[in-house]
This record gives sequence, C-alpha cells and structure tokens, in this order.
Amino acid sequence: MRGDSAYVDEATLIPETFWDQLLARCSVPGSMIFATTNPDAPNHWLRQRFILRQGELDLRFWHFVLDDNPSLDPAYVNNLKSEYSGLWYRRYILGEWCMAEGMIFDSFDPDRHVVDHLPLMERWISVGVDYGTVNPFAAILVGVSTPDADRQRRVYLAGEWRYDSRQERRQLTDAEYSARLGRWLDTFPGSYGPGTSGVAPEWIVVDPSAASFITQLHRDGLLPTMGDNSVLDGIRTVANLLAADHLRIHRSCQGWLSEVGSYSWDDKKAAIGDDVPIKLDDHSMDAARYGLHTTQAAWAPLLEPLPAY
Repeated sequence: MRGDSAYVDEATLIPETFWDQLLARCSVPGSMIFATTNPDAPNHWLRQRFILRQGELDLRFWHFVLDDNPSLDPAYVNNLKSEYSGLWYRRYILGEWCMAEGMIFDSFDPDRHVVDHLPLMERWISVGVDYGTVNPFAAILVGVSTPDADRQRRVYLAGEWRYDSRQERRQLTDAEYSARLGRWLDTFPGSYGPGTSGVAPEWIVVDPSAASFITQLHRDGLLPTMGDNSVLDGIRTVANLLAADHLRIHRSCQGWLSEVGSYSWDDKKAAIGDDVPIKLDDHSMDAARYGLHTTQAAWAPLLEPLPAY
C-alpha cells in the first residue's frame, strides 16, 4: 500500500471544513483515513455526506454497541449502562444516530430523587448562579453528603435562592444581589448539624456572561468562579448523576423542581442537527448545571463506594 494515512478520534466533534481539508490531503494513491466516533444527530454531516453513502463512496463503515468490546470489564460496562439514560444511552451504549427529543432529564423520578430532609454534609462544594435582572436570578447550593448506611455518598441540591424582578416589580442592583446571596448563605439552616447555620461553599460558580456581577462579588470578597457553559456536557453531567442515583434534590429547590418537567430538547434545532434545550424557564436548570459541571473534578471522586470492612 502506498500513500499516507490519518487517524481521527471522535470524528463528529471536528469541524466539517477540517474533514474536507483532510480529504484534500489524501491525494496520493493508497492514502487512507481511519476514523472513530460516537453517534450524533441523524442528520449530522458525517452521517449524511459519508456514512449513508458508503455504497457509492470508497469507504467502509462498522457499527458497534458497547457490548461488542470484549476487552471491557463487565462491571465497568454495567456501570456505564446505569450511568447513561435517554439520548446518551441510545448514542453511547446502543450506538444509535438518534435525535434529541422530549424531556431532557427523562430519568428524573420525584419519588426517588426529591427529599424533605438533608443528611449531614461532608463538603459544601458550590453555589451555582444563573444571573438575571429582568429574568429570574437563581442560586443553587450543592453539597456532598457523608456516607449512608450503604457507604455511599451522594450529591445534593440542598437549597435554592431565587429572585424574580417581574413578580417583585423591582429590579435589584449587582450590589443588592451580592448582599442577599451572602445573607442567604450565612443563614442557611442546619448546615453542619442540628442547631447550626451558615455555609461556606468552596466555589461560587457564576454564569460567565454576568461580568458585572462577577466584579461585584470580587469587591465583596466572595471570590467567584466563572462557570463552564458547555451546555451539552453540563446537561450530560446532571443526567448521569440522576441515572446513577447519585443526585438528590431538596424539596425547597422549588424553582428547579418547577422547571425540570418542561426542560426539553428544541425540536426545531434537532431537525437541523443541533442538540439544544428550549431556552424557556431554565434559570434554576442553568444554575444547577454551573454548580455541578464546573466542579465535577471535586465531587466525582467522592461518589466512589467505600470498601466494606
């Protein structure tokens, strides 16, 4: 065989123009491109322009599901199957090129995931903040519990503070938002056991577009962190926590609970190959996403089951 070869991992994630340029570089006889990818939307350019045309183009395509990999430990495979749900289960486990449709957090079960009482927390991880002046301002407190009877820690959406200027008929300034957020954290009840109050989360994770509010928090000594606004990755983080039964939501998080049932994929965007949630009544959804996804490296190791003695 003559010519050069190229290898592309996760081909659906590269720009179409990059792929076209790579093809142009394969002008030498015998040149080949080897590519792997997880499935994406059914009208993704890679599927439409190449995979569906394998009979007329000089290419071969193989479809695998997770169980086709004999080198994976069965326990690892079972863990992945339990962690993914909905869209990501169909794509990453079953290998389907499927559309994003319906309710985003389809594994959410109020009877299982909603709690009336908080356990003792081992770490207060973050407060996720979705900033709004005309739209509601939402802050979600995230903690990790001490191990339960099964020696399992869980992530908790432990509390929520919201301010809706339309309902209150008054907009707050950045300074007022900062002061009220600080008072809410200082008076959060039972944070470290009965009779205690106040919480000091390790990170205050803010909507990265809220530059003026981030500046105000710095002035007030609250040391904010800009949130990771990778929307699809953040949604997947929350969905995986729900599917793996690692997330609980306290009933006081009324904004989050009121939004989760209508938090859905945008059908019009899905029709053109984009996985995008409908931008409506998603303020607490975004706050929780910032607080969870941005700090994943801190809380994820804590969820590993403790060894039994």
